[in-house]
Amino acid sequence: TRFKCDWSSDVCSSDLEKIWTNTPIHRAPDALLGMDLVRIALERGEDADGALAALTSALAEHGQGGNGEFEHPEAYCSSFLVVDPHGGWQVETRGSSWVAAPIHDAVAISNRVSIRTEWTRSSVDVEPGTDVDSWRHPSVDPAIADVRLAVTRPRIADGRPIDAAALASLLRDHAGAPWGQPGRTGSVPVPGPPRAGFEDLSVCMHLPGVSVTTASMIAFLPSDPTRPVEAWCAIGSPCASVFVPVDPAAPPAFLEIGRAHV
Repeated sequence: TRFKCDWSSDVCSSDLEKIWTNTPIHRAPDALLGMDLVRIALERGEDADGALAALTSALAEHGQGGNGEFEHPEAYCSSFLVVDPHGGWQVETRGSSWVAAPIHDAVAISNRVSIRTEWTRSSVDVEPGTDVDSWRHPSVDPAIADVRLAVTRPRIADGRPIDAAALASLLRDHAGAPWGQPGRTGSVPVPGPPRAGFEDLSVCMHLPGVSVTTASMIAFLPSDPTRPVEAWCAIGSPCASVFVPVDPAAPPAFLEIGRAHV
């Protein structure tokens, strides 16, 4: 799971994963991408409820569609985590349809539909009691996502404290081991090309000739309003990068992003 924090707000955080559903999104006209919806939620939401309202209103008004890849065309829907210091929402979409399940403790998402019937809010076209797993595209193998979730979900549910160092170690995980774990000595090679069963594909997607995790962020959103928001950024694959502390109120110039409005 990747964690994102809006530089202009100290109360809301949002993250997205691409998912494949059984709606023909590849034939939809260009509209909002998941990244657009994250930006809108962060800019317009004062808390998690407000961010959810902004995201779903934009989805209803403008729709979802278009190519979200740089090197090849690939249309997809999106799954989101929208949180503030007191809780938040897991959101999954299919075109302009959406459902949202409340987050009370800890949640990890990956590249698959994962809400079943736990949702409590939805767009008007979703029938009560819908099992959202029925949205999953039947030809898309969820094995890669399941391997990643098998690493992240047990760790966030095992009752041990989760701090920035623990999250950094989790983000560096390569097939069951936190490559680059603090305190390790000696030289640890970059993992080799993956085998056929997806078992080498884990949270960090730094795999030669296959993929690379471009960047990661860990954000601490304090419930005490007198405490500052804290963030740590790794500008590169987490397994091979240092998580550098940054001040969200005064980010480094190379992290500044111009504002966009829809």
